[in-house]
Amino acid sequence: YIPSDDVMFSIWLTRVQDYRHFADSESNRRFAESESNIDNSWKEPSIEGVPISVGPDYPVVCVSWVDANRFCRWLTEKERRIGLISNSKEYRLPTDAEWSWAVGIGQAELNSRSRTTPHEKNQAIDLPKYPWSKAHPFTFPWGSNWPPPPNAGNFGDECKRELFQTSAWIHNYRDGYSTTSPVGSFNPNQYGIYDLSGNCWEWCADLYHGEQMHSPRWRVLRGGAFTSFYSEELLSSCRDLAHPDSRKSLNGFRIALSSI
Repeated sequence: YIPSDDVMFSIWLTRVQDYRHFADSESNRRFAESESNIDNSWKEPSIEGVPISVGPDYPVVCVSWVDANRFCRWLTEKERRIGLISNSKEYRLPTDAEWSWAVGIGQAELNSRSRTTPHEKNQAIDLPKYPWSKAHPFTFPWGSNWPPPPNAGNFGDECKRELFQTSAWIHNYRDGYSTTSPVGSFNPNQYGIYDLSGNCWEWCADLYHGEQMHSPRWRVLRGGAFTSFYSEELLSSCRDLAHPDSRKSLNGFRIALSSI
């Protein structure tokens, strides 16, 4: 699904137990000496005082773009050292384009030559405005229908509303979780990839506004979170942005493996 022979895209979000190995490792302490210590907010994340990602199989959240890249460097060094990957391979965050291929809209975005930056592509593939127009088959990660079908993902549903007493939610949809859910709890997409929609936002490598030097250095996030209830926020083409140093309770990541 990614037009490259040397990129592998993780089917899982990075979990709490994965990140704990990194945070506790001797290798990470060496990185910390030259950079900054790992922030501990990932250990007890919460929203409005409610704990989230409470178990080892839940997605790690409250990690910054910088933290996620540091995890990738640590894992690269570790697996090179024990011979699981060669010195010509590295773990990294997926690019915005790779994320689009993984969710099923890569070719459609490639065909749109007028939109080149993540900002320009944001929400560009949407539901048709007219009933005679044809929707992209992966307008949403689960397909082209709204609201989402059962077991499509972890969204801002009736379960979240019951806990947080919110005024807006996806009506007639229950995913069984008021906050984050264990990784892989819902149906995978056509390529066997889990949690591309909902649960937590995912950092990508790219600058949101591209390489325009006058723009802020915001980084791209994809996929929505357990709080997402607007159809626009759950589009396959939806992007969010955040400062690379920000650690928010809705933001996590997955990794890719590629040649250097």
